[in-house]
Amino acid sequence: MSSAGPAPIQDGLLYAEDLAARVGVLSSLGPVTMTESEIRAFAQRWDPLPIHVGDGGPFGGVIASGLHTFAVFQRLAVDAAYSSWAVVAGRAIREMVLPRPVFPGDVLTGWVRVNGACPPRNGMAKLEVEGRLENQHGKTVLTLRLESYVSTARASRHRWSSLQPSGSGGSTCGQATGDDHG
Repeated sequence: MSSAGPAPIQDGLLYAEDLAARVGVLSSLGPVTMTESEIRAFAQRWDPLPIHVGDGGPFGGVIASGLHTFAVFQRLAVDAAYSSWAVVAGRAIREMVLPRPVFPGDVLTGWVRVNGACPPRNGMAKLEVEGRLENQHGKTVLTLRLESYVSTARASRHRWSSLQPSGSGGSTCGQATGDDHG
């Protein structure tokens, strides 16, 4: 019996072709409650500024490090979306804005979505991704735009000789930046 093309992949992952067809679809993130002990522990190790580990300060108490807020976004995005994508590697954080501080007790929710997919090269495509986190009052605490490489379905059937794309870079498809290391 012959078939019109390769058999569908049965691993449950979403490949570049699948995600390109889902441009604009939101994946919900959270909720997660930010605790003072977690804020202090993260900051003590990675960002020990007084506003994250001390008492008082301009915010009347500790606030989460922006790096911590981003790490929370990343974990929630992995749980809700990225773990089902055939991710090869992150490419870039093009823009990250932290318009409000995150306080102990804040409950964060949000979303992530694919905004665009570049034509595949070398068995992978670059996805343009956007995300947001809000606190329990509906106030935005993080927005970001990222780029990630995701495998194509065809490439998943073959061993790759290299994980590096050729020439794709910048925030638009095909615009070379000279720093495209994958």
